[in-house]
Amino acid sequence: MTKDYLNEILDYRASDGRLLWAFDKHHRARRGDYADNSRDQKGARRLSLPDGRIVQAHKVVWVMHYGGDPLYIYHKNGELGDNRIENLTDSREGLPPVKKPRRKKADLPKHIYKPSTFHDFEVRIGDRLIGTYESLDEALIVRDKALGLSGDVDPAIFDSYQHLQYYNGKWEVIVYHNGQYQFVGKAQDYDTAIRLRDTYLLKR
Repeated sequence: MTKDYLNEILDYRASDGRLLWAFDKHHRARRGDYADNSRDQKGARRLSLPDGRIVQAHKVVWVMHYGGDPLYIYHKNGELGDNRIENLTDSREGLPPVKKPRRKKADLPKHIYKPSTFHDFEVRIGDRLIGTYESLDEALIVRDKALGLSGDVDPAIFDSYQHLQYYNGKWEVIVYHNGQYQFVGKAQDYDTAIRLRDTYLLKR
């Protein structure tokens, strides 16, 4: 990929840095057609040379002007599609640091939390932890029962969840008393768990 060869097969448009074919490459790429229509995953323009090689357009523009075989060519304004020669440089000196894109956390429904990839889903209403659950579906079932239909906390429904935790498909009754947690038992359904909890509390 030499300077003379590239200037023979390509035309450089100074106004926007685009590359156009200087000859009829084939019936779908005629003289004057854009040669750098393709882009890579990062957004940088690229083109396919007549010999089949896929090359980055900004490197082609650089070689067309200065020759050589540069390892890296950078865009001064950070816009990878802007291949005007005045926007290109072979040095990172004076350029802003490359920012790595942040991973966007998946949006979770209200009152559902997941501290990290390795944690279970948590249901929290206000400052109270209702419980932790392996799946989002389980967490949603518990959250919906703990909330009123309007989406606001219903005190009557919410109070009934004290000492209860839904875990692995079963309701667990765990009573907090004198600074300690006392495991009372498990139940398959919510109503049975409520009776189990109330029976235990009435005996105290």
